[in-house]
Amino acid sequence: MATPSSGLTGGPATAGATGCLETEVSQSSLFSLAGLESGDAVELEHALRNTAGTATATEVARQLEFLAIALRNTVNIFNPEAIVLDGFLGILHALAPGTLEELIRFQALDGPAEEVKIHRSALGPDLMMIGAAELAFARFLADPASVGILPAPNPLKG
Repeated sequence: MATPSSGLTGGPATAGATGCLETEVSQSSLFSLAGLESGDAVELEHALRNTAGTATATEVARQLEFLAIALRNTVNIFNPEAIVLDGFLGILHALAPGTLEELIRFQALDGPAEEVKIHRSALGPDLMMIGAAELAFARFLADPASVGILPAPNPLKG
């Protein structure tokens, strides 16, 4: 059973507090663990899966414990139906399937914790491209009727 470690306090953050999410759930520490200086999410996941061992499992579990604390609060306050994780958070979730769900069920209020589903984003490395494409159509998506009638393409023009 995945339960929070006793004495989970976290390290010092840049602002002087301890246990800040940005400090404890960190892509940079995963890159270091994988032996990479930089890269994208696909490279990071591949490297972490190939360096699977005690150190990797321990760091993934530690980061998931802190992520569960943040998500527990989200679940308790907003009672979402689903939480979608992308980037390195999606990688953490994929490296230890079921762990985050179990931690949230253990920590959050019973009703919301049982109902929320956690998913990894299906957009993968295309996330930024798809998001940018949506920006180009933001006005149309917000109010399609405001655009008016669009001209039909002329098949005779080449």
